[in-house]
Amino acid sequence: MPVGTAAESAALARRDGRGLYRPGRGTRLEAGTRAGPSGEKRLPGPRHARSGPETSDLARFTQLVAQARSSRQDGDPASAVAHYTEGLGLWTGPALAGICGPYATTQRRRMSELRLVAEEERLACAIDLRPYNQAAAELSAFTADHPLRERLCELHMAVHQRILSTDPTLPIRLARCWSVICAPNSP
Repeated sequence: MPVGTAAESAALARRDGRGLYRPGRGTRLEAGTRAGPSGEKRLPGPRHARSGPETSDLARFTQLVAQARSSRQDGDPASAVAHYTEGLGLWTGPALAGICGPYATTQRRRMSELRLVAEEERLACAIDLRPYNQAAAELSAFTADHPLRERLCELHMAVHQRILSTDPTLPIRLARCWSVICAPNSP
């Protein structure tokens, strides 16, 4: 099968598109001609991929996000953060990397949005935990990468509100620090 055919694009897309296809490293998925030990379906020919919703990393990601949302509703933000972190750990690169075409572009955008929403929800759960320092640092870095996302602004406000509610003298101390930093040589 020549590189770039519709059949090959479909075979690569079946792998669930989390960046496993790396151009320049070959196009064969898995060698072998038999079904796997769990009986997964394989494509004919030398290019094989497991298919089915239960074998997809995207399906696993969706399942972990659903578990995280359930944990958060049950009032367990630590478990929710763990589920979100595990799900986000499945992403190893851009979605559908190396696959061209309008369908792949649409799916790439959809999967990227799913990933961003999961990251926002993970940060929201992390803010519910204490201390806020690590969550605030991650939130700042994430906001620098995605400055136009409204949910991130809401999370920034939540962090600042929680910090101020735990230490009402913080604004005064910060003002003193800034006055020393901005005018170190003034009398």
